[in-house]
Amino acid sequence: MINKAKITVGDNLKYIRNIYRVSVKNMASFLEMGEHNYHKIERNEIGLNFLHANKIAQLVKISIEDLISNNPISLAAHINEKGEVFMNQNLELIKRILKNQPTTY
Repeated sequence: MINKAKITVGDNLKYIRNIYRVSVKNMASFLEMGEHNYHKIERNEIGLNFLHANKIAQLVKISIEDLISNNPISLAAHINEKGEVFMNQNLELIKRILKNQPTTY
């Protein structure tokens, strides 16, 4: 059972990364930062700035509020609402974006 009081932005980032099966290396590259700093964000040692939060939210099509919320239910509900088909359809697009490959929308 998830303890709502302990959910952090870092937890949400790790959850998103795991749901979309994205490596730390790819996420850090997408955010134009080093892997070490990205790890620090996931561990809540440093904060997530607005520009990075906005990039992640747009990438996975969630609100910034859901991303930074300490409510795991809103983030999980959004992802569950989209369903597995959505995840599979967007997985390759997200991976191309994270690897800075050309995409067509």
